[in-house]
Amino acid sequence: MPRSTATISGLRSPASPSFAASTSIDGARGVTAGTSTEAPTKVRSCPISVAALLGLRLETSYEGQAAMELEALAEDAGEPLVPQSSQEVDDVVRDVVEGIARGRKRSSIAAAFHLGLARVLAKAATSVSREAGLSRVALGGGSFQNRILQLQTEGSVSAMRCCVFRRT
Repeated sequence: MPRSTATISGLRSPASPSFAASTSIDGARGVTAGTSTEAPTKVRSCPISVAALLGLRLETSYEGQAAMELEALAEDAGEPLVPQSSQEVDDVVRDVVEGIARGRKRSSIAAAFHLGLARVLAKAATSVSREAGLSRVALGGGSFQNRILQLQTEGSVSAMRCCVFRRT
């Protein structure tokens, strides 16, 4: 059975504000009412890196395993930490590292990760929609099999006054 390994490179220390988690840019697409655009959101491999940072899983046996375990951990959080800066995916991962360095609960960090990533995705999707002169956003793909990410992204997109379509 093939195994994949989460790779985190350039991580100096969790307390260091300057770090880089190795993730790829491919695979994530923003789709807005028929217009498709490459979105450099690193969505596919970001949960794998975050799961590794939180000590959940360094190796996976199947696609989506680390992401599902990260989602399950987030569901255990009473109330998530509010993401400090969710402008870009790198900021969301930086918040994870800072949460670890401060000794915060892993479940709260996982929940804040989902909320931060949802905000980044919503911002990107509504930006593309508005540039195209539209007020509709379609969410699809494997990342939105994650119920927390799906619901939080839908809520953020709706709050930005865009209509949300998704696969059911």
